[in-house]
Amino acid sequence: MADSVLSLDLGTSSIHCMITDELIKPVATTEAPIRYFTPIDASDLTREFDPQEVMNTIDRLVADTLKKSSIVGTDIKAIGVTGQRQGVIFLDSSGN
Repeated sequence: MADSVLSLDLGTSSIHCMITDELIKPVATTEAPIRYFTPIDASDLTREFDPQEVMNTIDRLVADTLKKSSIVGTDIKAIGVTGQRQGVIFLDSSGN
């Protein structure tokens, strides 16, 4: 299917991958959990993820979704990436 679109959504609990056809109708989807952790030297409110782990998960999801869809990578004409609730808050030494 030429002119397919691949989308990645990095959510608060999982990563979703979807391939759509040229009419933006879903062809195949996969998902995997995402793990966050609180760094030892950070506030209890801080959450981080391991970038290499996330990239490995994305690589696997894209490969699995392509296989599931029977679409070849050269048919992907656009990639969309989204994430929700990603944010940064800077605090001073007083917590303000």
